[in-house]
Amino acid sequence: MLEDDQITQVAGREVYGPDGDKIGKAGRVFVDDHTGRPKWVSVETGLFGTHDTYIPVDGATFDGDRLTVPYAKGQVKGAPALGGGDHLSPDDEATLDRYYRGQDDDRVGARAGHVDLHDGDRTDGDRSGDDDAMTISEEQLAVSTRSVATERVRLRKHVVTEEVTLTVTLRKERFTVEREPVAEGEVGDHVGSTDFAGFDQEIVLYEEVPVVEKVLRPVERIRLGTEVTTEQQTVSDEVRKERVELDQPEDLTGRGEGRDRIG
Repeated sequence: MLEDDQITQVAGREVYGPDGDKIGKAGRVFVDDHTGRPKWVSVETGLFGTHDTYIPVDGATFDGDRLTVPYAKGQVKGAPALGGGDHLSPDDEATLDRYYRGQDDDRVGARAGHVDLHDGDRTDGDRSGDDDAMTISEEQLAVSTRSVATERVRLRKHVVTEEVTLTVTLRKERFTVEREPVAEGEVGDHVGSTDFAGFDQEIVLYEEVPVVEKVLRPVERIRLGTEVTTEQQTVSDEVRKERVELDQPEDLTGRGEGRDRIG
């Protein structure tokens, strides 16, 4: 059963049948003038929600963001088409009751009277089940959230060219001339000779030169991810509240009449 404190949360929620089929989106909640209890809910059906259908809330359950009603999708879509608006007349209710419950007009009119939207539009004649009390209603803000796409991000890889400078150490050979005196013991072998012996000696000098190669190797792995942040945002709108004014009869003492405001 839909509770009073859930009335302001129903609008805009998805409506499902007992078999889990989606019927449409909930619109207005209508309450009984005499009891103040929720009695009907309008549901937007058809392409782009262009058709309003009315469903009894008896046996309906509201859980999270979905309203489940005990009527199948086909039955709801076959309900009588009414004029819509902010009120359901007794004749409208009788038509709906005959369709959903098979009740006759007399029982409906005697029990239900006038049905009104729970939005503060009821007149001063509205009363609850207690004949000595008047039900005062007010609009309340019901705020929900929905996700919308804001950005699309892609990772793309392309090749760029840049100049890279490296310092490398190279070895290089240089020749040296080494001189050493002939030992005294070796001098006698050459004393008295008048010929100069010819002799050539050569060596090959080497040096390192840089050899540059290009090697392709992976250096980093990148992937896209998401993170959730929260922020506080203030929303505001105008709401209507019912107030009661008391019209007093003329004072019999001759002090005039007055009008007091209650609440």
